[in-house]
Amino acid sequence: MNDTKKKFFGTSIAIKIETKCQKICSPPLSSYFSMIIYFCFFFFIIFFLLSFAILFLFFHFFKILGNIIIYVCMLCAIEFEEEREDRKIKIKIKMDNVDEKELEDLIYVALCFFCTERDPDMPQPPREQCEPFVKKILQDLKPNLDENDDGVISREEFELFGKYLNQEYSKLKSEINEDKKNKGSGK
Repeated sequence: MNDTKKKFFGTSIAIKIETKCQKICSPPLSSYFSMIIYFCFFFFIIFFLLSFAILFLFFHFFKILGNIIIYVCMLCAIEFEEEREDRKIKIKIKMDNVDEKELEDLIYVALCFFCTERDPDMPQPPREQCEPFVKKILQDLKPNLDENDDGVISREEFELFGKYLNQEYSKLKSEINEDKKNKGSGK
């Protein structure tokens, strides 16, 4: 009988030790549930941050792409019509002549493009604010562009405007690079 008592007490002690060890070593079901919630929350945060970064890069890329398209179209004598409601730009190819109003529109678009090149965070300036600058540039350019003084700029005459824009863009890029160098050196 002694052996039976030993076996019985030995197993009960072993069972008690085993159950205590399970309680200590393995977390309860609520802890698994909280781990799942933490994992889902962490996954959601990572997903949200990645989505935000991708959207930011997507819109930034298309803003740059839009500026490049506008600049290329300006050099190819393409007229722009901007719709204010949905901020889309319609492009109509006009290969024959450019009148004074169309030239003013192109100068305004070029000014907006140059402003965003200098400061990408700057919103597009309103047309009324740019009007004096547009008139001044047009007044300075018109004697050189409209060589036959007929009030209409032909395709050949318009190529001078493209050269002018290229020169101004080169100046702008060199100024921007110089400003970056000055900021980098701490001046």
